[in-house]
Amino acid sequence: MKISNIFLRRSAAMLIGMFALHSAASHAARCDYVIQSEWGNGFVAAIRITNDTGTAINGWSVNWRYTDGTTRTGSWNANISGNNPFTATGVGWNDRINPGQTVEFGVQGNKGVANSPAQRPVVSGAVCNSATSSSVLSSVISSSSSSIRLSSSASSSSISIVSSSSISSSSITSTSRSSSSTPLLCPQGNSWPDCPPDTWSDAYCALIGPPVCTRNFSSFASSSRSSSSSLIPSSSSLPSSSALPSSSSSSIVVSSSSSSRPSSASSASSIPTDTQPVDNPFIGARWYVDPVWSAKARAEVGGERVARFNTAVWMDRIGAIDPADGFGLRDHFDAALEQGANLIQVVVYDLPNRDCHALASNGELTQGANGSARYRTEYVDALAAIFSDSKYSRLRIIAIIEPDSLPNLVTNLNDPECQLATDATHGYVANTQYTLNKFAPIPNVYSYVDIGHSGWLGWDDNFNKAVTLIGNAIKGTTNGVRSIAGFVSNTSGYTPIYEPFLDSLANSPLPGSGGGTQVRQAKFYEWNPHFSEVSFVQAWRTKMIAAGFPQSIGMLIDTSRNGWGGAGRPTAQSTSTVLDTFVNDSRVDRRLHRGNWCNQPGGIGERPRATPAPGIDAYVWVKPPGESDGAASLELSYDPLDPAKGFDRMCDPTYTFNEGNSTNLGTGALANAPVAGRWFPEAFQLLVRNAYPALDDSSSSASSSPVSSSSSSAVIIPSSSMASSSAISSSRSSSSQSSSIRPSSSSVVSSVVVVSSSRSSSSSARSSSSSSIADRNLYTARKAQVAPVIDGTVDAVWDQASWAPINVFWLGTQPNPGAADYTGQYKALWDENYLYLLFDITDDRIYDRTRDPLSNYWEDDTVEIFIDENKNGGQHQYNTSAWAYHVSTYGDVVDYTTSGPKLLNDHIDVRLVSVGDKHVWEMRVRIYGENYSDSQTNTPLKLFAGKLMGFSASYIDNDGSQQRESMMGSVDTQGHKNNQGYLDASVFGSMRLVE
Repeated sequence: MKISNIFLRRSAAMLIGMFALHSAASHAARCDYVIQSEWGNGFVAAIRITNDTGTAINGWSVNWRYTDGTTRTGSWNANISGNNPFTATGVGWNDRINPGQTVEFGVQGNKGVANSPAQRPVVSGAVCNSATSSSVLSSVISSSSSSIRLSSSASSSSISIVSSSSISSSSITSTSRSSSSTPLLCPQGNSWPDCPPDTWSDAYCALIGPPVCTRNFSSFASSSRSSSSSLIPSSSSLPSSSALPSSSSSSIVVSSSSSSRPSSASSASSIPTDTQPVDNPFIGARWYVDPVWSAKARAEVGGERVARFNTAVWMDRIGAIDPADGFGLRDHFDAALEQGANLIQVVVYDLPNRDCHALASNGELTQGANGSARYRTEYVDALAAIFSDSKYSRLRIIAIIEPDSLPNLVTNLNDPECQLATDATHGYVANTQYTLNKFAPIPNVYSYVDIGHSGWLGWDDNFNKAVTLIGNAIKGTTNGVRSIAGFVSNTSGYTPIYEPFLDSLANSPLPGSGGGTQVRQAKFYEWNPHFSEVSFVQAWRTKMIAAGFPQSIGMLIDTSRNGWGGAGRPTAQSTSTVLDTFVNDSRVDRRLHRGNWCNQPGGIGERPRATPAPGIDAYVWVKPPGESDGAASLELSYDPLDPAKGFDRMCDPTYTFNEGNSTNLGTGALANAPVAGRWFPEAFQLLVRNAYPALDDSSSSASSSPVSSSSSSAVIIPSSSMASSSAISSSRSSSSQSSSIRPSSSSVVSSVVVVSSSRSSSSSARSSSSSSIADRNLYTARKAQVAPVIDGTVDAVWDQASWAPINVFWLGTQPNPGAADYTGQYKALWDENYLYLLFDITDDRIYDRTRDPLSNYWEDDTVEIFIDENKNGGQHQYNTSAWAYHVSTYGDVVDYTTSGPKLLNDHIDVRLVSVGDKHVWEMRVRIYGENYSDSQTNTPLKLFAGKLMGFSASYIDNDGSQQRESMMGSVDTQGHKNNQGYLDASVFGSMRLVE
């Protein structure tokens, strides 16, 4: 069996990270290099320094080096020097790393080998623990001809590596806790995304480390269930040169090749091709991980624990199929092939009059002949053309068909928009049938039709009507009941899979009531007999089979946000004899009302996995956790990419009337939510905190996180200076498997010593830099008690405002100005007529080379203010939808409008007072709406509490150069696009006005 250098490089990175836990007490920090996103030629990575000790780190420096021609094109949150190797140091505000805290800085670059996975170099330096020495690891990674021999027995193991250069051997003897055990299989879903499910044991995956188990899927058979060979592939699948396993022990020779990473072609060739459609496409599949969503998740506190799970790709408009910027459908499919995945979920979601009864996700197409024609030719036909491309024939494409569409025709026909959707020629049914007819002939497409959720269609009347309507719609297709693989429920929903303390009582009386009161009579359930999703979908499947659908029909449940964990989750059934009290105290679903659907405070639910319950093909994450359901206010509801999306009051946390049940319970929606589909960090963090089952390190994608074990685990670390041999006893409670690894005498890898690493039952809380970034990107401005006088003197009214730093390097030739040269901060207040700003700048030299305010105004010492009054983002270089005001030392205000650079002194009243190197800018700013025009008279907006604006503050420092030396800013936008503020308002931070 041959394995390329990817085995050595990836496993070494994983094992070093595992050793970091063992050595935390003796070394300052753990240093990790993490790929956050990548594409054909480029990548974005994060370098994380985690202080695992009890002592603060003051000042840090780390180094890394690329060995495959990778080049660095940008970085942020660190000062970078050198050119491969690189050295990074802090930028002031992140110099100190408190115990348990993580500091992160970013790197962007071009790959050394296009269309190959980005290289993950080792990070070293005095601050890092010694196990991450780049010189040590490089001897492992650079090995071009080495072999590793694995042998296993049922009772014990020794693991040894011999270096031909210096060390004879190092070994480990492991004694299991029991004489036999059943090996745990690599979890389905994406806990080990590159491991073929039912092929490798968890012990083997733990040894190699995520995401290492990249193997030729067709070369291996399922692992044996016996303890003697669970880590070894079937002998029939081994190359002829490999040693075959015997009855009592097995050995295989693993030789590294000269190739460093598998190419996309080799990855694609390793994916099994289904000769015909399979019953359950999720079984045995490797699930695609969307790198765009994953990068967003990783950037949030705790996001690493979910960032490697599969989420669906939403095609929610025609432009999403092949956008000018960002990932289109082919990009996702190509990325899936590169990952070695063979399953990807695609949400088909653009029907004319889409979401006819909810405004938050209204679609771009309207009901009628034109909308229907565009849907079919520009949307469905375009999808089908990509689905049927032979390049993607190995992918199992899970098509989630039009969420919420057909269910709306069951319950919401009182809405005129939904009535239009019943049109026999251009309505929901006709267009859904067209879609299924286009997809059904493509053998690797598996269509699942959306059926709402139990809190929508669970009542007997709704249920039976829905079975008839949806069943007949499918039967009316060319292939009839064979045109779909199944149905999907709870898409973007919050209904739990089980109500553990209530499901058994769904059709039973309240305990202690004497039989006169049914539990489902409670206000929360309103006589609905289906309290949870598993009950609902299993009943649905039974009905559909009775209606003529095949026994192979399967169900999916979206579990991305229905976990309902956290402190509020009940732990036992209520003992109350009052019906509503009994139900409210017993239910895990904590919504105010079961009909509340927008941005609820739920939690990450069950992880994606196949066959979780009878009749259910898989738990899936259709709605990517962290994406908004809809805007929380009218001012947040505009999306320039999809302007049809509207403001739905069910997304408004201040709205108390529930139109679904005429109650005043309120919507329960989270505040500050952006437009549907946009990233909502506060919601993501809440979902992670409230996850059920709770997230732990076994869900983590961090290369430094070992597989959790209840005792200690064996870890391997490379070392060039260890003793000639060592044997350290270790036991694993999870498996009694054993193995030994020994390179041949010709191996040039450095010696490897196995040590015991024990893990605490609870991990220390860590705050990453993303937490501080999230906070600093939002400034809360209080209403001024009295209006500040704009005279450059700090009035007492400013005491009610808080300072925010301006200390993130954005752009310039000198990225690390010293404190004696520059420091900066700002405050903000507001009243009905103005936004008030106070800048406190330390600058040893005020410099304005050009007195003409319209000439080179962006290069001299300048305060620059970025304002987007309705925070809708978008391009604004040549328009006035947002502003990038340059305020000079002379008090001139300039921005580039539709007519070029323009003097805008009437927008901002400003006064600068300087005393030595201390400079105070005091301003009052008139805020204009998006309808501002150079060619008309414009009236400033009236400001009000609750208003959310796009806002960033920056200072340009120039001490006499031809161009700016440092541009320091107040916010840090993920991806280091802060210096693009003059082009793109979406990189602005935020400012909320409060009383």
